[in-house]
Amino acid sequence: SHLTVKNCNGNGQIRVRYCTGAVIKNNSLYVTGHGGVYLHSVSNSVVSGNRITTPRNIGAQVDGIYSQLCSNNRYEGNHIIISNQTIDPHCDGIQLYVDSDITIRNNYIEQDNTKPYNAQGIYASDCSGTIYAYNNIVYAPNTENALLTLAKFSQGNAKLYAYHNTLVGGGWGTIHVRSCPNSIVKNNVIYNYLQNGQTMRVSGSSGVQIDYNIHYAPNSSRLISYNDAGKTWNEWRSLGFDSHGLNSNPGLKDVSRKDFELSASSAAINSGVSLTSTYSRDKNGITRPQGSGWDMGAYEFFGDSSTPSPPDNLQARFIY
Repeated sequence: SHLTVKNCNGNGQIRVRYCTGAVIKNNSLYVTGHGGVYLHSVSNSVVSGNRITTPRNIGAQVDGIYSQLCSNNRYEGNHIIISNQTIDPHCDGIQLYVDSDITIRNNYIEQDNTKPYNAQGIYASDCSGTIYAYNNIVYAPNTENALLTLAKFSQGNAKLYAYHNTLVGGGWGTIHVRSCPNSIVKNNVIYNYLQNGQTMRVSGSSGVQIDYNIHYAPNSSRLISYNDAGKTWNEWRSLGFDSHGLNSNPGLKDVSRKDFELSASSAAINSGVSLTSTYSRDKNGITRPQGSGWDMGAYEFFGDSSTPSPPDNLQARFIY
């Protein structure tokens, strides 16, 4: 118990089994096995501040973080880039399997490849308790998989609490909730630009609360799937979802340059709902709210944060 691995650089993975109180922090890992950080039966542990990358072509499953039969862990502030182009391996940013009560927050996850599938962001299946996902950026411009999934296939009773994520990409529902009653999805930016893409896919999940999200799927008229039926925005709202939500371009600063902060004209500014103090700081540590209301997405708008150009022709004069 209480294993600590910090400030290591190398190829391969950090593998931890049957441990409690582990700290895996500030490592730089080039993944060649099943998960840069691989956790099995690990509890009350933290995986934080790691930079995890993969080869461009490898025939193995190379998740950023793989977590199985774990409980009460936090995966936070990690920078994960999955570059593997090989289609067959299932390579996710963070994957949970039969876990319980996990918090995933303040991570940056990117699928830097052209894979159309087997390339997900945060993927949790057959879990229990509550899976918290907030202040995450997930960017996957080519995949048709979901970027944030909680699904029950054979066991578990988990619910998803997803707040203040910025999710760009995906095809078959950027957020996917399957057989997970009483989940809550609020204050997210959901941006899906694939042809006939869907911002959200929800099935078999009674009692879910989905509101105050901004959806953007410019190449789809039925941008949401509910119980396996495509829904227009108006049909979705008529079901009682996103009554305070928006169907609009979220006005991210520059997606092509991977700048996912809100521009000054973004409709997401001041359009979220106030949450508890747990969520009162954004991914950069900025306090929410900065304006008249909470913003949607991982970043709270903080004015024009661009750096001014340095002055030209400066001269120094000494006066005696």
